[in-house]
Amino acid sequence: MAKKGKEPERLYKVFVSSTFVDNEERRKIVQDAITMAGMVWYGMENFTAGVEPVKDACLSVVSDADLFVGIIARRYGWEPYGKKSITEMEYDTAKECSIDRLMFRLDKPSVDMVKDIDTGPDKWKKQEKLDLFIKKFTNDQIPALFKESTLSGKIYQALDKWKKDQNPGHIIEPVVPTEMVKSVSPLNASIENYRKKAESLHGELPVAGFITQLKVPIDIEDIFVPLRAMIDLRGVHENGRFADATHAEKMLRECDSSLEISLLEAFQQTKKRRQQGIVILGDPGSGKTTHLKRLL
Repeated sequence: MAKKGKEPERLYKVFVSSTFVDNEERRKIVQDAITMAGMVWYGMENFTAGVEPVKDACLSVVSDADLFVGIIARRYGWEPYGKKSITEMEYDTAKECSIDRLMFRLDKPSVDMVKDIDTGPDKWKKQEKLDLFIKKFTNDQIPALFKESTLSGKIYQALDKWKKDQNPGHIIEPVVPTEMVKSVSPLNASIENYRKKAESLHGELPVAGFITQLKVPIDIEDIFVPLRAMIDLRGVHENGRFADATHAEKMLRECDSSLEISLLEAFQQTKKRRQQGIVILGDPGSGKTTHLKRLL
């Protein structure tokens, strides 16, 4: 009877919520701590402005997260509809979806009136809203207070405890590929964390229903249609010039110009020509991004 192998540790998804201008460096610290804990972070950095507003994209990902981490300083933040900030909307979404929430408040007695608080004519009104938001989440759970020097440690400890609570009695060990078992260096561990995060971020294509807004993640392998490409080597010659048009056409034919290949073959063609870069050009919607996600 075959021996049942050990199941790999689940890769938990953590959504990081905060205002951005005053918390940019803190977000990086939190994201690093999440990666060190063997989890995958998500946040506003994963989205760019496009057809779907960043706000809607963030709220959609919040509802699909395993854990919500909020970093609260002295700013209330942008209010898309003039009622709630995106940070508070993200918190409310997590609460409505019954997602565990870990909240962290900045413990800083002094305030820089230029850098720390919201700007604009309604800045004091925003401070009032921030106070109400703090009271709201404090009633739900006691937030941890942090200073700049303690943020990383407090985040990591909270994440570690949360993971252990999900698996009572289970000793959490990093998932290490077989080929790495003999020698696991910090670099190897970082690469493995990168690989796990890349697969988590790009292994599926989120497709939303037109009426219900139902998110239907589809494995990229199930939807991908292989693309073909044409090599374009115009202007390329070992001497840097051609005698005339006829000479150019002849030389380009000999070096496979306009050869139709799969994009994976492009790497072999690049190696053959001792080139170190590939540029993929195509019309909008032709599949460039989807292909690169699959390639990654």
